[in-house]
Amino acid sequence: MPILVLGPDSQPASGVLVYGNATTYPGVSQECTTNASGQCSLTNLPPTTIGLVARTDSNSIAVNGLAATTGQVTLKLLPFTQPTGNSTFDVNNGTSGWTGGTVSQSLKIKRDTTLTLSTNGQYSLQSASNSFNVHPFTKTAYIKYKFITSEVPGGYFGYGWRHLDHSFCAC
Repeated sequence: MPILVLGPDSQPASGVLVYGNATTYPGVSQECTTNASGQCSLTNLPPTTIGLVARTDSNSIAVNGLAATTGQVTLKLLPFTQPTGNSTFDVNNGTSGWTGGTVSQSLKIKRDTTLTLSTNGQYSLQSASNSFNVHPFTKTAYIKYKFITSEVPGGYFGYGWRHLDHSFCAC
């Protein structure tokens, strides 16, 4: 799978580590580092969905999930942004500090603030992001999420918890 990684400025990004994980086969993964042209390749991938994560030393990140392919995949890095003000993931803070998506109050649960991210009927990745302050002793953080889609006949939904390493991003 040939991969092209572009920086936030849309220019080829060199020295970016790209991880490819087979989503249905735990532990089956590969990685490559982009060259001066922003390119690298993952080889001998199983015919399943591959989760791609590109990450720089400065914590810019790009993600995508797609079927293994021989066609070039382009990943565009999102810049790491420093937390602003009192940005947190605390439900009492609503969604202050988030970029992307729309905010609404849950009609079913009074204290739930909902960040909705629509696919807009597009197959390309849609994203929302936030950065939060941590204390020097912070080692790990977790984010709770729920997803619902009406794009699959009958709908599909799921819940989960995602471990956040403070040097990484949840996407």
